[in-house]
Amino acid sequence: MDPAVALSFVHGTELYGQHITDWKVDDGTLTFTVARETSVVFDVDDLRAAIDGVTRVRIEAEQRRTVAALVTAPPLGHTTVRPAPRDEVYDPDAPQPLPSEHHPSCWLRSDDAPLPVRGDAQVLDNGLVRVTIAEDGLLDIVGDNGTRITGAGRIVDGGDVGDTYNYAPPRADLVVSQPVSVETEMILSGPIVAAVDVRRTYRWPAAAEAIEGIPEVPALNRRAEMEEIVVTMRVELRAGEPFVRLRVEFDNRCDDHRVRFHVPLPTPASESHAEGQFAVVTRPPDLRRRLRRDPAAHLPRLLLGRRGRRGRTP
Repeated sequence: MDPAVALSFVHGTELYGQHITDWKVDDGTLTFTVARETSVVFDVDDLRAAIDGVTRVRIEAEQRRTVAALVTAPPLGHTTVRPAPRDEVYDPDAPQPLPSEHHPSCWLRSDDAPLPVRGDAQVLDNGLVRVTIAEDGLLDIVGDNGTRITGAGRIVDGGDVGDTYNYAPPRADLVVSQPVSVETEMILSGPIVAAVDVRRTYRWPAAAEAIEGIPEVPALNRRAEMEEIVVTMRVELRAGEPFVRLRVEFDNRCDDHRVRFHVPLPTPASESHAEGQFAVVTRPPDLRRRLRRDPAAHLPRLLLGRRGRRGRTP
């Protein structure tokens, strides 16, 4: 790009979310070196004086390595760590204890320190939580107190022809919950962090079938045209944590739909708590049945519209 344009993206030492640590001009190419942090004093005026004849701009990020460390910090406080060669901390000739192995039939706990995480592409275990990844990508989670959740992580796609705020399924909906293929990949194997990527491929309808010439009327069904969507779920277990971390990502190329993430409860719930405009609303489990009997009891749910290029239509 024009180097003058490149300079317009520089704010202090910040460039594209990182910080300039060095720059040079060589054979008509301006090269920035950037990193997450910098202690270099950068003067953009010095750079402007050196960019005559520059026709190309390169940005190189400094190489860095991310490592996991189990560090104890005080409540509401902080601590300081620094990397050090192993020989400075440990006697290389001293025998090292073997890591704890987690037997599948029992739970190993320690009152002194968290146990290491063990894992493969099917099972993650840190002594507090054991996660088993089924062939269909769903999770079986067991806590050391015996609490068990089976079938967690189901992805459910369905049609939605409501407006920005209200869900409204098409009259003839197509709900997709089964993937066409499932792959698992071990990302980290411990001992502090273990993580597995579960990639499930689905075929979701591309959009709803609008009624030609009547955009104000919600669609009656979903199109037959399908998009192949890969949903990646990162399953992560860390030493000392009594829960599982999940991250779900996918490239959304479909319209007029909603995607839900299902996690069954270990025991039935007596009520639910839902976010409202100005408060958290507590609802009994039989609210859905009462709405069927008396729709006027919750009239706002009936004021559904349809998203469209011309805006929301009640």
